[in-house]
Parts: sequence; C-alpha cells; structure tokens
Amino acid sequence: MNAKELKQKYNLTGTISIIYDGSGDSGYIEEISSDPEREIVNREREDLENLAYDVLENKYRGWEINEGSCGTITIDFDDNTIEIEHNEKIERYDTTNSNETF
Repeated sequence: MNAKELKQKYNLTGTISIIYDGSGDSGYIEEISSDPEREIVNREREDLENLAYDVLENKYRGWEINEGSCGTITIDFDDNTIEIEHNEKIERYDTTNSNETF
C-alpha cells in the first residue's frame, strides 16, 4: 500500500514520522509518531511500517546490512510528500605508524 492509499484508507492529515534503525543484517522501525499527536491503531501502524520498509528497500537497498543505517521518514499528508533523512553508519579506522630507535 502506498502513501496515497494510506491517506485515503485512514483519512490521514498532518505528518507521520517513522524512525528506523538497522545493522547486523536486520532492521526495524523504532517509533511512529504523528503531528498533530493522535493514537495510531494496530492495523494502521502495521500499514505504516510496511510502507516504511518498502520505501527503504526501494530507495536504500541494504540499509540494514553490516553497520547499517538509521533515519527518519516523514510523510506529510497535507502536502503529499515523503522526506527521508537517511544516515549511513560507517565503521572507520584511523591508523598511525611510528618508528623509534632504542
């Protein structure tokens, strides 16, 4: 189900923010919130999670692999837009070498 279909099915207005995190070959939705604040019921939450996983798979395939990624998907149902703040986790090593005479 896409965002337009969700908007119609649940009569959604305002914005929904979906926070996600992934690493070690698994990823999950951490939190779903709305503005204005309202209760998000079980089936609606499940549909929003599925939409988020679809968006991530299409836009950032592999977001959950190795160090993974995290971010926020913000869906504005008034403006009909989806904004994604996506952060790739990168493991980095800084190596220095030193030679000394003793």
